[in-house]
Amino acid sequence: MENITTVAVHRSTLNKLRGFREYGRESYDETINKLMSMVSMVKSNNESELNVETKREIEQGRREIREGKGVSTKELMKKLGIE
Repeated sequence: MENITTVAVHRSTLNKLRGFREYGRESYDETINKLMSMVSMVKSNNESELNVETKREIEQGRREIREGKGVSTKELMKKLGIE
């Protein structure tokens, strides 16, 4: 038989965990492993190095937003007729 343990979690955590299940009989072990895999993928994507130009463009965009030069999503949708 597999090594099985008991893990204590708050009831609110358990309820949140239930919300991540893809099907009713999915075990919590499957759900937790699925979530850990997703986090690992995100971490590996975030750790990939951005080139200097991309970093510069991101900083420029942030600066423009701070200076009020950006356009809100709502304004852009109206401009494009997507309301």
